Amino acid sequence: MTPGDLDLRLREQIRTLFEVGSLGALSDRQLLDRFSSGDTAASEPAFAMLVERHGPLVLAVCRRLLADPHLAEDAFQATFLVLARRAGSVRNRDALGGWLHRVARRVALRLRIRIDRRKSHERPEVEEVAVNDADRLQHDELRAVIDAEIDRLGEAQRLPVVLCCLQGLSHEEAAHQLDWPLGSVKSRLARGRRRLQDRLLRRGFAPAVAAVAGSTAFLGNEATAAVAPALVEATARAATALAIRGLVTGVVPATALVLVREELVSMIAFKLKLAAAVSLTAGSFALLIGFALAASQGEEASPKIAPAKQAAETPSANKADASPVVVKLSASGKVVDSGGKPIAGATVILREWSLYRAREPRSKEDRTFMEREGLVDSLAETKTDDEGRFRFDDVAAPGFKKTEGVGQSVFPWDVVALAPGHGLNWVQLTLQNQQAPITLTLGLEGTVRGRIVEPGGKPVVDAKVSVYGLQPLGSPDINGVRTDNGLNLSWSAFPVGAKTDSEGRFIIRGLPIERIAALAVTEPRHERLFAFAATTDEPQPNHIQRSFRSFGRVTESRHPIHTGGFTLTAKTTDHVLTGRVTLETGGKPARDARLTCNNQATKADSAGRFHIEGLTSGPLELQVTSADVDAAPIVTTIAIPEEPKVLERSLSLPPGLVLTGRVLDGASGKGIANALLTFIPMPEAARTSLDFDPQNETDAEGRYRLVVPAGLGTLLLQTIPQGFAKPVGDRFDGPADPKFSREISGRSGQTIEVAEFSLIRSRNIVLRVVDPDGRPVENARVDVRDFNRQPEQPSGKTDTQGRYEVTGLQPHEGTVIDVTASDRRLGAMIELLDDETATTAATSLEVRLQPLGTLSGHVLDDDGKPLAVQVLYLYRSVAFPDQSGRSFGRIVATQHQIDEDGSYSFDQIIAGASYNTHVEVSGHATSSGKHATVKPGQSVRLDDFRLPVTDQEVKGVVVDPRGNPLDKVMVSYDRSNRTDAIMPPTGSVWFEKTKSFGRFHLTGLPRGPIKLSVSRSQEGADRSIRNIKSIDVADDQHELLRIELPDANDHLRGID
Repeated sequence: MTPGDLDLRLREQIRTLFEVGSLGALSDRQLLDRFSSGDTAASEPAFAMLVERHGPLVLAVCRRLLADPHLAEDAFQATFLVLARRAGSVRNRDALGGWLHRVARRVALRLRIRIDRRKSHERPEVEEVAVNDADRLQHDELRAVIDAEIDRLGEAQRLPVVLCCLQGLSHEEAAHQLDWPLGSVKSRLARGRRRLQDRLLRRGFAPAVAAVAGSTAFLGNEATAAVAPALVEATARAATALAIRGLVTGVVPATALVLVREELVSMIAFKLKLAAAVSLTAGSFALLIGFALAASQGEEASPKIAPAKQAAETPSANKADASPVVVKLSASGKVVDSGGKPIAGATVILREWSLYRAREPRSKEDRTFMEREGLVDSLAETKTDDEGRFRFDDVAAPGFKKTEGVGQSVFPWDVVALAPGHGLNWVQLTLQNQQAPITLTLGLEGTVRGRIVEPGGKPVVDAKVSVYGLQPLGSPDINGVRTDNGLNLSWSAFPVGAKTDSEGRFIIRGLPIERIAALAVTEPRHERLFAFAATTDEPQPNHIQRSFRSFGRVTESRHPIHTGGFTLTAKTTDHVLTGRVTLETGGKPARDARLTCNNQATKADSAGRFHIEGLTSGPLELQVTSADVDAAPIVTTIAIPEEPKVLERSLSLPPGLVLTGRVLDGASGKGIANALLTFIPMPEAARTSLDFDPQNETDAEGRYRLVVPAGLGTLLLQTIPQGFAKPVGDRFDGPADPKFSREISGRSGQTIEVAEFSLIRSRNIVLRVVDPDGRPVENARVDVRDFNRQPEQPSGKTDTQGRYEVTGLQPHEGTVIDVTASDRRLGAMIELLDDETATTAATSLEVRLQPLGTLSGHVLDDDGKPLAVQVLYLYRSVAFPDQSGRSFGRIVATQHQIDEDGSYSFDQIIAGASYNTHVEVSGHATSSGKHATVKPGQSVRLDDFRLPVTDQEVKGVVVDPRGNPLDKVMVSYDRSNRTDAIMPPTGSVWFEKTKSFGRFHLTGLPRGPIKLSVSRSQEGADRSIRNIKSIDVADDQHELLRIELPDANDHLRGID
């Protein structure tokens, strides 16, 4: 052993003695927080512990894809450096194994593909392996295939598979890490294993091999593999340097740095895709800081489905119909108090979700009025009769221009009941409860009271205090659009609120008790305020809001949840900022510079002068850009003093880095117009990060010009016009195609001519649809099942010759197409695989239809009695045969009323296609069936649904052995003793964390004796108390349930 090796070993032993003993007890989340603290002394040991903990898993994945051990170590280091850069944006910070497994596989696979391409004979990629005899594969090759299939699992199945099967955790330990009920871990792990076995069978493995390969015995325990201490130390040192200084010292190979860069770019491309196509929930944090931010949300990612126009000669697509469809709504039921007594004269309102309506395009004047007054979202209003009954018949509900599937898979309506002296209640109006009577129970009335004053204590009079959301205690996710546990009133003029009196006081009545209300305070002469208040006297913990930005940047803010009487301070908006924007070089005015603050923009005049009114005292973040000069955008913070009211400040813009180039049609060499390019700067230690990414579109000749901050960054071709191929990585979690991105490095004042982007045309295919005898089929429906992207032409019908042209297919990617002739009970599924030899010119394909099959079954209660009133959905699921991405599903049929014996039948089932059913019955649990396929003309009987009645509730408190209440303890209904996969009905709560004073309230539980699982995260917990316990609850339990978590045995480490 050399002196250097001895010295390294000695340092490792000392570090283990003094650091690992304490760090080893910390969770992944705590280690990440310590690593992100910015303290080098604390960061490096914390990251080293993460590398030691998860290194064996990562190294095993890399070695299975890379035969060269040195290359495997390069991929290993790259994976952890990506974690160092993205530490703030990992969603499940308590269980990093699943995230690291996916990143490691992507990084290693990208390196393997690059190496294979350098060789004269190319080998197939791991995902393409398909064999009839598993004995032909070596152990590591089979494990690499399993890695690919694990990567394809949804998160709910992937995480327990990685933790239990690859990292060797017990079910209880995995439940602690994931903060899931023990029963959920067991059931999801079992489903994950079954899916692995099914997918191995589809790849061609023998059933016995698939069964063994999906077992824990074969997958083994990778947590015992060894990672060299020198590799751990070098990786931790490099990660700390990258996170704190933005630099990597010479201990990391160049290959690893290239892999890090490529993976970060692929993640950015995914972020941009999500930002362009995300639905409402991705922008939900904005509502916490103002309605104006919520108004900027983009449209949903789902494509608009509309029939295509028929043509006599050449098949062609028709554009989707932009006009929304009017839906007829009906509802009936009764309103009762908590004792079941009818409430006469209660107001019942049928309303639409104003949050969806606010997303529609509108003029600036309309939006200003909407921000000030709100939207009238009431579709109909009525009063209950003497027996508390109400009824709505065929109420016209206008569709939404930016929402697809309204009335089929999306139900943006509520029925809300209010009565004096009671707390309001509501229910989401779905297909299900339009068929059955609704009962709305109004409980005790909750109130919110407070006072609005100026900083000096002067009352703010006539301020409007509005409630824009209601959520349960302990979960103030006010921005969620679902209303099973919350009511979203964003942008709404709904009559719940108050105005301040002459002393600035207000009181809001008619709220339900034990709820959190999101409040917005507006008054023309004062700043707009947002706050949370609870309709309880019990103290509530602060609400922590996290906002994620580029390259893992995270901002965190805390919002107090007020109880009892409280006071909010509103500053006056009578301050003015004036000044002049000039260029740093030469001092010339920055003409028409754009200044943005508080979500409002102001333009400087030709002399660079600006004037911003309506400001408050305090720090003001100002973004300044100029499109007419080659100056870089800046972000600066200006302190607005209380006096004077008018502040003058001069601003200067530094020279920018100018990027120019062209986007061309690869076939003709002509420029492509309207391609959108975005530059994402790499954050540096001494530079303020931008909250926006500079972007610009190409002109008619395909030319673009961007002025960006100097330094490092990535130029992405974000939006590509129709008719051209999109990036291969333009799907969820996929790698970015380097042909659509450029790495940029430049200095201020420099102009860079960026290498041209050359695009290839997308593929078109003309289908000729014929019946089993070869005769053309007219009016056959064609559906492109490319749920991962928005097809240019998602659906249409064949012409008189049975022809239909499918346009905009991506070269080198698979696509699934369904063709059905419902009137003739014929159909077919087409799988277009990755074809490297395919041309972009339109090709022809004959589609021969086969007889459709049938899926049938029964819906019964737990006693085997049929259930008649329900909603039954048929989902069409797609798993693309040549892609490693996830499967997607869409509702293709719905039934509202089935036969009296509980039987149902779907008779439009395409042979070979995958389907599953989902059932909802009023007053019962919901459930989803297994995936099923049929042969041509075959009838398949599915397993019966067994749905228990769900009319039981359990209230209780969780305490320690000394009687002290425990908050943040997960209490959940344990379904592990059931053989079917039942789920909670709409509005029910089957699991929740205890709130202040250890209280919990579960509703809509199955009738009869049940079992509860009580679990507590070890993070910040007293380890002398057990963290998991099972409780049997009798069906006649009406008293408050008291659950005591007893003292733990030391050898169990807090696990019961």
